[in-house]
Amino acid sequence: MRSDHKCYLNADDRWEAEQRADAIWYEATYRAKQGHTAIAHTFDSVAAVYIAQILGEVKWGERRPNRGESEPDVIRC
Repeated sequence: MRSDHKCYLNADDRWEAEQRADAIWYEATYRAKQGHTAIAHTFDSVAAVYIAQILGEVKWGERRPNRGESEPDVIRC
C-alpha cells in the first residue's frame, strides 16, 4: 500500500490503513447487497428529484394543486 493511502485513510501505519480500507469495503459491499447506492448524493440533488416528483404528481392530479406551491418551498428552506 502506498503512503498516500495511509494519509487518505487517516492512518498512522500500513496495518491500520488496511483495517480501515477493509471496513470501508465491507460496508460498501453490505450496502450494495441491500440495494443501496455506494454514491453519496447531495441534499440539493435529492431534493430536486423529489420536487420534480411532487410537481409531476400535481400535474397528473395525484396531489392537490397547493402542494405544488407549498411543499417545494418547504423542501428548499
